[in-house]
Amino acid sequence: SPDIIGVTAGSSVAAVYGILFLHLSTSAVSVMAMICGLLVAAGIYIISGSGSFGFSNGRLILTGIGAQAFLNALVSWMLLKASEYDVSSALRWLSGSLNGVRLESIPRLIAVVVIASIVLGALNRHLGILQLGQGYAITLGLNLVRTRLALILFSLLLIAFATAVS
Repeated sequence: SPDIIGVTAGSSVAAVYGILFLHLSTSAVSVMAMICGLLVAAGIYIISGSGSFGFSNGRLILTGIGAQAFLNALVSWMLLKASEYDVSSALRWLSGSLNGVRLESIPRLIAVVVIASIVLGALNRHLGILQLGQGYAITLGLNLVRTRLALILFSLLLIAFATAVS
């Protein structure tokens, strides 16, 4: 889940900073939040894969939880230091709102959801193999790095684009 591994907190930091300190428009805040969320996801993936033991799911989760705690503390600090008149708009963004959604953005959202769902559905067999464990996946000929990256990338694409549209 993007909440557990810190991606949502990374997007929140960018959005709160864009709203409170840069005074950006809603669409610019969404783009900034999407890019920052993807960068945080990449950073967490790289950090969890480094070291002498290689990549592990447990390390990914623990790294993400640590990043989430740090980034949530950063959001709280920014809310504390910001002007009290701007905090309400940042809190509105953090809690989520469909206030600015227009009917014209729905076809793009549907297209991304359909494409990402087809790709993730095609990777479903690989996901079942990954659940058996890393040793079995390698024995069955699964390219672990490519499969993990594809799963993470398309999941994040789905989440990031849905956030940017809404």
